Amino acid sequence: MISDKTIIFAGSSLFSLPILKATVDLGFQSTIVLTQPPKKQGRGLEKRPNPTMELAEKLDLETITIENFDDEQTKKIFSSLSPDVFLSAAYGKLIPDWFFELFSSEILNVHPSLLPAWRGASPIQSAILNGDKVTGVSIMRMTTQIDEGPVFLSEKINIDKTDTSISLSEKLSNLAGKIIKKSLEKILSGEIEAQEQDHDNATFSKKIQKSDGRVDWEDTAESIDRKVKAYNPWPIAFTHLGEQYLRIWDADLSSDINNYNKPGSVIEHNKDGVLVSTGDGNLLIKKIQPAGKESMDASAFARGVNLKDKTFH
Repeated sequence: MISDKTIIFAGSSLFSLPILKATVDLGFQSTIVLTQPPKKQGRGLEKRPNPTMELAEKLDLETITIENFDDEQTKKIFSSLSPDVFLSAAYGKLIPDWFFELFSSEILNVHPSLLPAWRGASPIQSAILNGDKVTGVSIMRMTTQIDEGPVFLSEKINIDKTDTSISLSEKLSNLAGKIIKKSLEKILSGEIEAQEQDHDNATFSKKIQKSDGRVDWEDTAESIDRKVKAYNPWPIAFTHLGEQYLRIWDADLSSDINNYNKPGSVIEHNKDGVLVSTGDGNLLIKKIQPAGKESMDASAFARGVNLKDKTFH
């Protein structure tokens, strides 16, 4: 029975929110939220709570934030809770081995891919970068090896051509919330059993660095378009025009597949944006952000600068 169990829910991002709401709706005896401490954000570098912490406070849930899992005080805090279930969804910190031993029932993780595809830190971005047509959500048992635990169930979702990481993340988090609401009790009762992953067919996603957003115009238009979408909202694809640093927030493939000048050359600009030559095909930049300014339509940017014979690099 869920009503006599204590669950610790670990999350820190927008992705976590529908899953936390679904967990609370299930009616656990106690729901305790483990989340990351407030971080300095914005130009004023004020400390602000993350989205999960804000929701937990609205729901009047007990909240725990820790900097370090290894100190004795942290171990005492969690041991005193006598928790039954652990559910992690985009918590953002590695969980130590000793922590797993505290729970009398299950230790679960919500992973936004169809495991064993895209284990690791950036499964949503990796699916878009790879041009995958389908992704999904997996509910897995956590083990000491990251994302290698057996999977209770997975559900698929299509990736649209217009999906960015932020839109796909929202779809996946809503799907995960629905799965948790209808299936968590079945998992805990043993009605749904976990199955080992096919480890031989695993693929891996890396931790994204800010430098990964740099556009190489020798790449194909399709791969650059994927990069723009995969790296929205972070780290954002970027390029240079002369000495000017520019972020590319939105782009689209051009139906014009002729090769013109060298990659990065501006072909034309119109009301739809700025058309740029690539290593294969052409890319329409639709939204751009000069350094120190707000993002704007690329057509508006083009009206304010002379793009004739200019090349992005």
